[in-house]
Amino acid sequence: MAEFFRYDKSDSGFTLLEVMIAVLLLSLSYVAVLESFSSSMLRLIKLEQRLESFFQQESRMSRVLKFTSPALDLDSAEVRGEIFVEGTTHQLSIATSEEGLLQSLQLTQK
Repeated sequence: MAEFFRYDKSDSGFTLLEVMIAVLLLSLSYVAVLESFSSSMLRLIKLEQRLESFFQQESRMSRVLKFTSPALDLDSAEVRGEIFVEGTTHQLSIATSEEGLLQSLQLTQK
């Protein structure tokens, strides 16, 4: 029975130092992966906010252009030219969203 508990140097396992180095390397790689994941999530959140802002502006812009609204000041819109068709004059202008990210052409009768 004493043979079962006998310590043989050739069958020894890892030393404490080797285990600590392995744990250190694994923890460093884990931190690097978490940092990468964290920065990716931040970029994803910023992209989502920009897309949401874009769609809100697009929605506001389409409402302004679809309906005659006081929010669209054609006097301050940049006039690109005038068109004369069958006795009536039409004005072509560029309407810009309040934030300045979206632009659309507006054709109005003068």
